[in-house]
Amino acid sequence: MWPLFQYYTVKQVIEPLKYYVGNYNYKHLLLSKRLPVEFDMNIIEDAKNTLTEAEFSMEYLSVYPEDIEGFFSAKLIEHCTPRPPREIPVELELIGDGKSNYYMGIDVGRAEGGSNFAISIIKKQAKYAKLVYVITANGATYQQMVELIRRKFIDFNVCKIMMDAGGGGLTIKDLLREKWEDHIKHVTMRPIVDMEDAIDGIRVLEMVNINDEVHNMLHTNLKSEMEHRRLLLPIDIRRDLNKEIERAGQEMVQFKTELQVMTAKPKGKYLRFEVPEKFRTDRVIATGLCISGYLQDRFAVYEDTEMTTGMWV
Repeated sequence: MWPLFQYYTVKQVIEPLKYYVGNYNYKHLLLSKRLPVEFDMNIIEDAKNTLTEAEFSMEYLSVYPEDIEGFFSAKLIEHCTPRPPREIPVELELIGDGKSNYYMGIDVGRAEGGSNFAISIIKKQAKYAKLVYVITANGATYQQMVELIRRKFIDFNVCKIMMDAGGGGLTIKDLLREKWEDHIKHVTMRPIVDMEDAIDGIRVLEMVNINDEVHNMLHTNLKSEMEHRRLLLPIDIRRDLNKEIERAGQEMVQFKTELQVMTAKPKGKYLRFEVPEKFRTDRVIATGLCISGYLQDRFAVYEDTEMTTGMWV
């Protein structure tokens, strides 16, 4: 609408008796004594608490927002979001396709009303990756977190899990070392363990101590993958007949919001990334851990059993 808005704004200046551009928002409408609609102010208050200032100004105050070049700008997020008809959009997934490599990142948090427990899942393809699933839980027990990890590990056939060692991560690691029953497939599953664990299990877990250097690296790697369009994001989905897709879509919207409100401040020789008080960073950290996982595998060499001559260099 922006070109059209500009066009009629100019026409209004040239021929003010013939053209007029009105710009009204909900505050103006509330002044009317005979308003044909009724506002639910709870919805507007909820929007104030969940949207960025730029998003709220655009949606509720009739303002064309400027693209503020933060560390993760709206322009960068749009750059990584394929849209039809020119491109095929990234689809949310609730289960893996059975042939692609999926990476899981986990940010552990269990403070009710505070940090979220967050899982991000990235689908890695030849030249780029797709963020296909995000889920969070607030105030979940360790047992609930472990159950969610195991369920998503099976659903996507995850090839590597990167998990924050802080905030209870080591406790979850210990719980994952136990055998468990998959009540859907009715089979006993081996423990999920890291590469250094002595017990027999599925060796896909890697614990990450997020110090200042790692914190900096997770965010800068995420931005690098986005700038080079090696990480693609789904379009926004806020409503869907499938409630699981709807929830995943809303989580993805929150992930993009976390990116837009994030600021970077110097801390020693690194950057420290923060968001305003009403927002969280859990989804971003979990996604950064996913990316760290597949970047480690980017240059891995796999044996080609059909190659009969030649040598690896």
